[in-house]
Amino acid sequence: MKPGLMALMLILAAATCAPARIASTTPRDPGRISQDEIVASLAQNAYEAVVKLRRNFLVSRGKTSLRASDSPLPYVFVDGMRYGPVGTLRLIPASNVAEIRFLPAWEATTVYGTGFMSGVIEVTTRR
Repeated sequence: MKPGLMALMLILAAATCAPARIASTTPRDPGRISQDEIVASLAQNAYEAVVKLRRNFLVSRGKTSLRASDSPLPYVFVDGMRYGPVGTLRLIPASNVAEIRFLPAWEATTVYGTGFMSGVIEVTTRR
């Protein structure tokens, strides 16, 4: 066998044994929507972004209390301030949002106090 052909065969054999290159992507955080994701989604407001990217934020957690006033849906906070029920996300333009996070009940209670048994959707705006 010719030396040049042998070298070519060795190079090809080595190349096929190399691991495949996997695209470098940041793993998606199931509890967070980043500004980049919001921009890429082409959402018009925060509600659309949540529906398109993390619909599970809006899943009813069922009746959490005997009190009729308790909502089975998460409550919305914007920049650490109480904002309103889930529908108020429609009032927040997507272009103003830096991040949206979902806090489960135990974390919402730690951060915002009691009364949020369905969790909190926390919106951080661009400043």
